[in-house]
Amino acid sequence: MRTWSRLLLIVCLLPGVAAAEVAETFELQADSPSGITSNTAIDVIAHGKDSTGVWLVTGRGLNYSFDAGLSWYECSVNNGLYSENLSAIYSTGDTLWVAGTHEEMISGSLTSLSDGLEYSDDNGATWTRINFGPDGLDIKYVWGGDRTIYDIDGHYDEGFLDCRSSGDDVDWLFFTAFAGGLLASQDGGQNWRRIFRTQGDSVEFNSPVTPSFHNRYFSCAVDTSHGDSLFLWAGTAGGVKQFVFVPPSQKGNPYLHWVNRVAFCDTCSGDVPSTLFVGGDRGLSIGTLAGRPFSTKFDMNGLGGQEVTALTNIGEYLLVGTIDTVTDVADLVVSTDQGESFTPLHEFTSEGSVADFAVLRDRLYIAGREAGLYVSLDTAQSDLTRVMVRTDDSSAAINAVNAVWAMGDTLLLGTDSGYVELRLDSLGDTLSTFHQYYPEDLNYSSSRITRVKPQYLVDTLGQVDSVAIWTVHHPLGEGGSPIVGRARWVTDSTGTYFDTAHFQVQTVTYDVNFYGDTAFVVGHEGIRFTTFGYNPDRTFHANQYQDTLVIASLDGDTVTTVEVRGDTIVFGSHDGVAISHDAGRTFNIVRGLTDTLQEDLGIRYNYFGSNRGLAGDFIPALGIQYQDPGEPALVWASCRPGEYGGTGLSVAEYRPVTDTLGDTIGTTLVWQNVLPDVYAWNFAFVGNSVFAATNWGLLLHNGERDADTLVSEWQTIPLYDSASGEAMVDPETAVIGVAVVDSFLWVGTDDGTVRIKLDSLGVQQLFARSDLGTAADEVYAFPVPFRPGQGQHLDFHFVVEQAGYVTLEIYDFAMKLVARPIDNIYHAAGAYPDGSHQGISWDGRNGRGDEVAVGVYYFKVEYESGETRWGKLAVIP
Repeated sequence: MRTWSRLLLIVCLLPGVAAAEVAETFELQADSPSGITSNTAIDVIAHGKDSTGVWLVTGRGLNYSFDAGLSWYECSVNNGLYSENLSAIYSTGDTLWVAGTHEEMISGSLTSLSDGLEYSDDNGATWTRINFGPDGLDIKYVWGGDRTIYDIDGHYDEGFLDCRSSGDDVDWLFFTAFAGGLLASQDGGQNWRRIFRTQGDSVEFNSPVTPSFHNRYFSCAVDTSHGDSLFLWAGTAGGVKQFVFVPPSQKGNPYLHWVNRVAFCDTCSGDVPSTLFVGGDRGLSIGTLAGRPFSTKFDMNGLGGQEVTALTNIGEYLLVGTIDTVTDVADLVVSTDQGESFTPLHEFTSEGSVADFAVLRDRLYIAGREAGLYVSLDTAQSDLTRVMVRTDDSSAAINAVNAVWAMGDTLLLGTDSGYVELRLDSLGDTLSTFHQYYPEDLNYSSSRITRVKPQYLVDTLGQVDSVAIWTVHHPLGEGGSPIVGRARWVTDSTGTYFDTAHFQVQTVTYDVNFYGDTAFVVGHEGIRFTTFGYNPDRTFHANQYQDTLVIASLDGDTVTTVEVRGDTIVFGSHDGVAISHDAGRTFNIVRGLTDTLQEDLGIRYNYFGSNRGLAGDFIPALGIQYQDPGEPALVWASCRPGEYGGTGLSVAEYRPVTDTLGDTIGTTLVWQNVLPDVYAWNFAFVGNSVFAATNWGLLLHNGERDADTLVSEWQTIPLYDSASGEAMVDPETAVIGVAVVDSFLWVGTDDGTVRIKLDSLGVQQLFARSDLGTAADEVYAFPVPFRPGQGQHLDFHFVVEQAGYVTLEIYDFAMKLVARPIDNIYHAAGAYPDGSHQGISWDGRNGRGDEVAVGVYYFKVEYESGETRWGKLAVIP
């Protein structure tokens, strides 16, 4: 919740409209052990562990009441609060968060320094400070100058992490810290990370330059009206930033990084791009050959395990092999609806997991690694039968099958003992066996074969004239070397023999595939290829282009798998997939996205980018107004001039986009400036009604609108006493805070805090107040920032404890005297302004009558007693 100025506390009761009542006044004893610690409240919030109370944020800690103002208690350094000069507050469940600052004279300048965050789980009885320092979270630029935390917001999101079977809730927290940036937490604030909309924002933040306007954060608001997604709106000095966080299953990018297998859809056809299945370290992602969007299925969706080890699509059946990375239990599951749901088929209770599939004469063969080779007569719908390569010893290395391919009537197998060919009859019985053993040799080969694929070579007429068998080898232990093997059957004068070649020795390879005469080999060295059957040592670049510029590439990736169908080539890597539809000339690269703190969509709106609907680029306050269930919320923004634009209140709403036939094809966000020349420090909402705390008073909009725009008619709610009819707060006094707590609207001004009954809003209301003494050390200027070029005048709040002469002087950043608005003028004891009139103001001009430059200034209040008080202000264009 935002905090921007200081308020003198006033507690009052607003009676109903039907029967006017004399307002009830709450008197506080000066010697009470608990009570008001400061007359200036800068924000109001509802919070309570067992019941809801009203909490006031001040420059001297917190005040809170659980009986609507009858009695008050305090939180200060005396009960563990680290900082009493508070700048922001937020309530979530039993936890109350606050941000604080303190001021120091640094190099002759009064500087405001951020003290970071602290929280309480017991209604303020004890406090814990988050350690952002080197001995804690070690996050720079949270503590110190120009890092005041202006806003905190969050949301407890049940089931957001739908990739988990348990522990899937997210306790979101966000805070904006001016030049300190935007930080986020997903565990209720125990761990934090700075987040950025673009990589350029990150680079700028971590370089020794002054942040751009759009990297200076003032406000934030969480929006939960968009289904399972969470929207975060952040106000900066350069417009509004929108961050969209989507649950893992719906991210658009595959929610995985290491891709183990890729499969095409056999039954997909028509005008829409064919479905693409991507299996990897965290589940099964399902997209199209056009790329995004992808959805992802996890073990709790029926996969049986977290990691997909093998994948194939056979007709209507999508077969998926998985392994539970915790228990090492492997499963085989099937889907008949393209991955929407899964049915378990077989659990590998012993060692092994599904590594590969092949179909020969309508029989499904499954390579199960250490579990062996299995066959099914009905696509694994019934029990699997094990096929023994060596029948006399089931534990022999040759019976550990890692790869299988069907070629004619022969199964090509990759085993822990090399290469095997099984020629089968029509009943599936073995007619003959060929075994090519590869020894474990550091400089030559290794025995375990993890991929087997034939390359069909054609003559000039397009007829197959020979077949090359490519194999991928991995060592069984420390004695072998990873290689790529290429072999073929040769018949010459000496007879027929299996001729082998050893390529890519000591280079880790994961897969091989072919496009015509070209063989692609992929692994730790990326993508290599050959077009002549020799060593595949030429580098292939899978690049994505924008015009002629390479904007993404698999160069530098560990490439894990490759699939080819027609002119479509798909590479999987340790971080996503690359898809080509033109035989590898160009690619669309889709990266994996498993970072749930990286936004799935980020947009920046500014004055020009919103077609001037966003009144100005500097956004000190944001508010979310929820609509009917299922409808997107309205986003309210207080706007001031930044790099561009002016002053005004703007609202954004999603509107339908239609095609030429009038059919809705989507939505678009439209900003409107609904109240020019006014800005707000805070918003509150009751149904369709909007309350805006502004320098022009408390404004109310009833929410009525026509078909195209919000009606820009606002009314000012006067603050006056029902008994006397006199104004309790000068009509020219700024309203800074507004919040709904139970059945009351609490309104904070520069001269008081007022409590209003909600059941009679919209009609002239009745107020009463009880004045309290103001702390002598509280001085401030308002409004800040100050814009003299727009005709504003600056007022000064200070307290005179003993009647006497007062001088107020203004200094620039170099501590040179600029102006003396109060020059040794007699003041009676009391707080100034005193509520009946504004105090002596400053027009932003120096002693020569010239308008001062934009920047930071300091002012000093000097009393006849010799005491001085310092304050700080800012002048903007």
